[in-house]
Amino acid sequence: MIIADFSPNLGAYLRHFEAEIRASKLESITVQPLDVTGDGLSDLLIQGLDSSNNQTLTIFRRLLNRGYSLIFSETGLSINLQDSDESAIPSIVVESLPNKTGLVSYKTYIWNRNSLFLEKVSESPLRESNSISEGPSGSDAQSYLSWLNRFWKKNSDASNICSLYLDTNSNALILEGQQIQQRWIIKSAERKGNRLYLTCRLSELSYLDRIFIIDAKGQNVISVSIIDQQVSHFRRDEGWSGKYESYDYMKEAKDNKTILSSPDHSQFLGRYLGDDHSVLVLDQSKNILVLNGKYREGAARIYYYDGYQVLDFLQIQSNGLVGDRLLFIVSIDQSENGKINRLILRPAEIGADGVRMEYRTPYIFIKTS
Repeated sequence: MIIADFSPNLGAYLRHFEAEIRASKLESITVQPLDVTGDGLSDLLIQGLDSSNNQTLTIFRRLLNRGYSLIFSETGLSINLQDSDESAIPSIVVESLPNKTGLVSYKTYIWNRNSLFLEKVSESPLRESNSISEGPSGSDAQSYLSWLNRFWKKNSDASNICSLYLDTNSNALILEGQQIQQRWIIKSAERKGNRLYLTCRLSELSYLDRIFIIDAKGQNVISVSIIDQQVSHFRRDEGWSGKYESYDYMKEAKDNKTILSSPDHSQFLGRYLGDDHSVLVLDQSKNILVLNGKYREGAARIYYYDGYQVLDFLQIQSNGLVGDRLLFIVSIDQSENGKINRLILRPAEIGADGVRMEYRTPYIFIKTS
């Protein structure tokens, strides 16, 4: 890491500080100014991943002469900063790498004002428990992404209900809340066990990058946390962080009658034409819907919900912003060999009481290819 300082006299930047950090994967690196020593100066915290996808944290203390000194450098399965109730400075919790017997330990560090170093105040050895029998299979990031390819909902706070899902066609992560929608382009994906690191870029602001850390807590539960890659004195995630459950799991656990699952999507792929120049194209790489003269491209999903087969179309505009979301109850006419000849789309809405059909004229599409 190199810090440059501008010299008004020379009219140029000069190298002010240089030091090595543990992180080696460039797209995973985040730099955060935070006072961890309680002296009122912002220290530099550099987080990231090493070549084995372990988390790293390197901390440089800001000195009164505007220089820096190394005060912490660790690697672990996870490293978290926790606010302290007794002190204004945070503590650092490191989940160590497993030793030869499979044991991991949780080490807690806090700044010692008298000795002027980050002191280990506790260590508790525990057997490694990062293995979840019901979670993403395999060991690669793509297997994790395939497992994640469902509709997830965060409902711990009724005033801030959020949803999360993947647009696999355009390799994007879609976040939707009551007042905001965001579409994040996935730049890279790294996996460590049941944890997935996604480096994402907000499509409409190409300079805004964030790290999404997704932990599988079970077959139908994930935990999401977000870290800015910009140097910032505050954390911005618009309320997306927290625990999410797959939508079908929550509904089934609540009343055991509403089930969300996906039919064989491949049988719907193709081009469809309807009345008044309406068009529907369902393809692995592009989805198009033209209704009432309005052209839309975006992400299309077909699933069963509350006893209905539903087409869920989310428009992605040319600037990357999320546009209209259209829902339809789907009826199909099939030939004897099972191929779809015709689709009937009835406009609908999904609410707390299930699927509600809007009593408008349905759209009828004939499959042409």
